[in-house]
Amino acid sequence: MITYTYILVFFTMMATDFFWGVYIKAMAKHQAVTASIFGAFIMLCGAFTAISYIEDHWALIPATIGGMVGTYISAKYSNVKDDNGTSK
Repeated sequence: MITYTYILVFFTMMATDFFWGVYIKAMAKHQAVTASIFGAFIMLCGAFTAISYIEDHWALIPATIGGMVGTYISAKYSNVKDDNGTSK
């Protein structure tokens, strides 16, 4: 049976991997405030997820799938082009 914890872990890991993409891009552009904000989100989401799968090892399955989906979304939509055809 799927519990709310598994659903929450899935979406938290999806967000975490998306946040990693934003964080890395902000670091590459030397945007300190953006990078530090997303670094804090990464820490918070990671702590919640770790607590969840320490209490219930089955939570690793939605965590892994959520991480995969979050990485896909981050990679797919991070190269958005503007009207001139250059990356934003």
